[in-house]
Amino acid sequence: MDELIVCPECGNPSIEVYYETVKNLTIKDSIPETGWFLCTNPTCKVVYFSDKDLIKKDELKVPVWFKEEDKENVPICYCANITYKEIREGVKIGHKSIKSIRNYLNKTNSGMCKYKNPTGRCCAGLFNYCIKTSPLCLLPKTRSFTFS
Repeated sequence: MDELIVCPECGNPSIEVYYETVKNLTIKDSIPETGWFLCTNPTCKVVYFSDKDLIKKDELKVPVWFKEEDKENVPICYCANITYKEIREGVKIGHKSIKSIRNYLNKTNSGMCKYKNPTGRCCAGLFNYCIKTSPLCLLPKTRSFTFS
């Protein structure tokens, strides 16, 4: 069984992320190339941490969807810069798939999730969740949503 790594600030469980993800999204000039983790606590100011460094929300180039108060305007798909609000608007007029919503918004996927999404993972699971539960959806708390 994998060792549970917790945030040094809040003690919440974390998920491992790529060094490249952190390097691309932080405003810091340099960061250690050691193992990086994402704090999954929506209220913690720490986003990334390693055994040698911490990176807080105000040290990132992008907002993190589950750590922001205004979730309407935060990207769900970071590659195409598609917000939760845009997904809800697409569903409201009849679009029921990621492809259909991307076409409606005239936004294409670049496949750069590892570098653009704060989780370093594809947004498809979250994107589909937002489509399926729209318009009533409140974005899931990370404790109940699986990052894949």
